[in-house]
Amino acid sequence: MDTREHLTPSGQFIPWPTPRLVPSSPALPAFVATLPAPSAAVSLSSPVATSPVPAAAYAVWDDSADLQLRSLFSSGLTPAEIASRMGRSPNSIRSRVRKLHIRK
Repeated sequence: MDTREHLTPSGQFIPWPTPRLVPSSPALPAFVATLPAPSAAVSLSSPVATSPVPAAAYAVWDDSADLQLRSLFSSGLTPAEIASRMGRSPNSIRSRVRKLHIRK
């Protein structure tokens, strides 16, 4: 391994290892030749797909929204169905139901 000298805070020089970026091995070119070619479908510049944000995401829950939630939940709708009607996420519906102690 190559070394360079490194100056410590006390003024002393110590050997400092130089990292090797590519291992030096005669078998490396043969190994690289066996790797498959990159797929044309793989692109590092393509954006990552994200799920759409509900319309009322991060909106404050007010009394009218709580009443609507109580009504829809007591009618037997699932959190996903209520979420689509109220423009919120199913997790926000579940959290609010728990917070308000709503029972069917």
